[in-house]
Amino acid sequence: MQQLTYLLNSMTTLTMRSHRGKADLDAIALFLKTCEAVDLPNEYPSVSEILMQFDAPSVNQQRDIRLWEDAEGQLIALAGLMIPTVGETVDGFLWFRVHPTQRVDSLYRNIITWAEARMQEVCQERCLAVSFCDGYIPKDGNQGWINPVGTRRDYRKQGVARSMLQAVMQQLKTEGMETAMLYVDAENPSGARRLYESVGFQTTHTQIAYVKDIAG
Repeated sequence: MQQLTYLLNSMTTLTMRSHRGKADLDAIALFLKTCEAVDLPNEYPSVSEILMQFDAPSVNQQRDIRLWEDAEGQLIALAGLMIPTVGETVDGFLWFRVHPTQRVDSLYRNIITWAEARMQEVCQERCLAVSFCDGYIPKDGNQGWINPVGTRRDYRKQGVARSMLQAVMQQLKTEGMETAMLYVDAENPSGARRLYESVGFQTTHTQIAYVKDIAG
């Protein structure tokens, strides 16, 4: 936990901390509604959409979400990072909300500083990793989710991705999951679909996405 001081309307001490899960949800929902009451309609995602983002498989709630509180424990700011687990580059999307009475540059700068530091951590971790894959265990039900496997180009076609995938599946099984689901680009040139089918995945749903190039 890190304690920082900002000059807001008066000298106010703010404490930045990580997300505490269910214990924070009521306070977060109230805070978001307070912000929503003064912001432009549809300027930000709704309260329910933001809370749903917390449960996204790519979000590490302990590391990718931060709350700032004043000395009385009132929520002053909320920020989160959405960092896709696949891709040649490490990209992150930062979103944040600040209490209407405390919107000052010093607090905005601190939010951005935290986000930059977190992204640097992710970059360092992934540069060290040969392959990555993570699973998601829902609060209810017995079907787990698996994010697509990613492997550094120099280590592909050596069985690394298959071993990583099997390890995640075993962990889901240990946690009581009976089935696992994932999405894959059926036209992926790296052969991802063949990999998933080789360990027992079967196609159950197909979605079609239409793309149009509007450049120029």
